[in-house]
Amino acid sequence: MSLEKALYASLLSSIFAGAYLLLTNAELWTVAPDHAYGLAAIIGVDLLMLAALLSRKVGTRALRYVSVAGVVKLALAVGDVLTAPQFGLSYKELTNYLFSLWAYDLLGVSHVGIATSACAWSRKS
Repeated sequence: MSLEKALYASLLSSIFAGAYLLLTNAELWTVAPDHAYGLAAIIGVDLLMLAALLSRKVGTRALRYVSVAGVVKLALAVGDVLTAPQFGLSYKELTNYLFSLWAYDLLGVSHVGIATSACAWSRKS
């Protein structure tokens, strides 16, 4: 798979996983609506990045920003665990819950894919 296709696939996976979580995870909306809105914003950013990439008007500098965005989004997703006390849970309980959701796992993997494929593509260009 080319780096370009890997980046597109990673962005699409992130959009799909995020949308799935927003549409199917009732706990997200009832217990942590601020996280739901944050996830919606992440989906919006992914859509904008995908549209920019598909327009073919993206240079090496923009690819570096996409890579950084992947790292930041991964940090935000993993950082969700740090909010456990806010919801009356231990860090372990929230970690177990989040990583039991396949869409959350896919979200994390897709962020790694975004960061690595965008970085590699920018170095190749």
